Amino acid sequence: MPDDATEKFSLKLTGSGIDVEKEVDAATAAAIVALAVGGIKPQLNPSSKIPASSASAINTNKSRISLREFLTKVGPNTINEKIATIGVYLHDCKSQDDFNKDDIEAGFKSAREPMPSNLTRDIGRTVGAGWLDESDKNGQLYVTNTGSSKVHSGFGRQSKSRN
Repeated sequence: MPDDATEKFSLKLTGSGIDVEKEVDAATAAAIVALAVGGIKPQLNPSSKIPASSASAINTNKSRISLREFLTKVGPNTINEKIATIGVYLHDCKSQDDFNKDDIEAGFKSAREPMPSNLTRDIGRTVGAGWLDESDKNGQLYVTNTGSSKVHSGFGRQSKSRN
């Protein structure tokens, strides 16, 4: 495989309870091929923001799940949980590594969720919980490993709609 980091590869993984379609870089593609063909366990970069793969029961196929469906499957209760869930949706389903307050606000509107009265404060509290962090890009946020784990585990609760 070429070493060119700008070259993109299409990954599609389907099976019982999972349906993922995503573009990956050359290094990730090489690690996936090594694992699939040779059974070699790849070394993951511990500083990466989001795990290279998510073996969650949540369908992350970009074209098949809406934000409303994603929120229903995850089952967030608090505003901070909803903010983190919107962030994970943007990352996993929309391939958006970084996002901002406007993106989160648009998510609340798109899902027909009540808009928090002080979204800036609530985003700050979600950062304080360790579920989001500020990106190197000005005004941008990303989901942390902790935030992703919390969302993909349904915040430690079983949602009524989750199978």
